[in-house]
Amino acid sequence: TRLVSDWSSDVCSSDLDITCQLLAVFGIIVWQLSDNPSLGVIFALVVFIIASLPTWHHAWLQPYAETWQGFAIGAFGSLMTIVIVTQISFIALAFPVTITLNCGLTAAIILMRRRATRLAHSTRLKAKSSLLDPAR
Repeated sequence: TRLVSDWSSDVCSSDLDITCQLLAVFGIIVWQLSDNPSLGVIFALVVFIIASLPTWHHAWLQPYAETWQGFAIGAFGSLMTIVIVTQISFIALAFPVTITLNCGLTAAIILMRRRATRLAHSTRLKAKSSLLDPAR
């Protein structure tokens, strides 16, 4: 059994984590080698999304190990950036839109999975109590 404080086993330990890190490094290399700013932004966004996969996976499996509030604040802050952008262009809006969607999705995953695990736990407790008390 792993201790709760043993976080080292969660860092870089899964195939998903390693794959995402390799893809992120590849994306950074391609971004640095391109001379096209829009292409650079696209590759940077791909790297950002790839790097988010382990967080989404962790939030799905252990929703109480993540704090939804930080992601909600990140989504709100990026949304405010979208609102105040004066020059509408792909390069100006790509990052704030992606961060808003990413942080919003992460917060939603955490909250939905917390609700689902609470409901499942509540159902198990009711089933267990009905087995112990046949008069119910």
